Amino acid sequence: MYKYIISCLLIIGSLSANAQVESEVGFLYVKAEYLLETQRYDEAVTAFTEVIRMQQDYEDALLKRASAKYAMAAYRGVKDDVFNSIKLKGLSYEAARLLGLSEYRQRNYQAAINSLSMAACGSSDQDVFYALGECYLAIEEFASACGSWNEAARLGSNKAQLQANKYCGDVVSTKPNSGPRPRPNGGKPTTEKPSSGKPIDNSSTGTSGGVVKPDLSKPGTKPSTNRPGSGEVLTETDEVVVVEEPKMPFDDSVNEIYVDEDLTLIMKNGIGAREVLKQPNILILAEDSGSVAIDVVINERGRVEDASFNPTGSTMDTRSIVSLATRKAGEFWFEKSDWDKMEGTIVFKISGR
Repeated sequence: MYKYIISCLLIIGSLSANAQVESEVGFLYVKAEYLLETQRYDEAVTAFTEVIRMQQDYEDALLKRASAKYAMAAYRGVKDDVFNSIKLKGLSYEAARLLGLSEYRQRNYQAAINSLSMAACGSSDQDVFYALGECYLAIEEFASACGSWNEAARLGSNKAQLQANKYCGDVVSTKPNSGPRPRPNGGKPTTEKPSSGKPIDNSSTGTSGGVVKPDLSKPGTKPSTNRPGSGEVLTETDEVVVVEEPKMPFDDSVNEIYVDEDLTLIMKNGIGAREVLKQPNILILAEDSGSVAIDVVINERGRVEDASFNPTGSTMDTRSIVSLATRKAGEFWFEKSDWDKMEGTIVFKISGR
């Protein structure tokens, strides 16, 4: 009887201890998430490390720690966490995304394409498609690069629109855009306006290749009531109206802000014309001169929702400076906008001592 009672007490004690550990892990996880969301990446890594030490497979702690490491440009650590997460829980969208973006940042372009292509399936993440375009450009697959940039631009990426304008024309060739693009009409001038869709064959009226506007000045001429898709043939009096969604104005302006003799800020790649309402106090002292580029996403209220290190636009990758620049970029406030999201780059131009 006493053995039975003791066994029950031990089981109850074990369950109580497990519940206490679970509660403590949950509290630490919530704290770590808050630190990550507020861009305190160093502290977030420390907090997620404690969660993982207590329970390695708790929620998505490994991937969340990988996200914090990615923001700090610690790409080797990102890949270690992603691989451990895949071993425990299998491949997920976030794992493929982080792995692909890290490979891209390390200029491992083919490996990046393999992971980003998996992440791109059904994705609406403009960063994935932009990075894909950059990887395809690096290996000189220009048609694929343009397709990826166009998709990223459709999702609102101003950087991708810049690249598409630079490298892609009406006719996609196998070479980058180093001069005028070939005309679709073989170089011959034409007075016909290009159709927004497939040509409509109006052989019954003796016309083809497009829609002819009716001449309502002629007696007895009335617009047709036929509409595309009604099963009836379009006549020369039909018109097709295409309504296009409004697009964000293209901004390639540059705004330089002098902070002090050690630092100048450069706003570009889509945010040069957006007024800065609040600028954080920034003190950067470095032995060497160089620049750190931070890509930012700004919402309609002017708050920086995301900030990440851009190694291809940087000449410095000192971890402490990158971490400071990333955190400070997230503290800027800009004027309000009619657009939900606006992308751009803040470059910290540092003068060494």
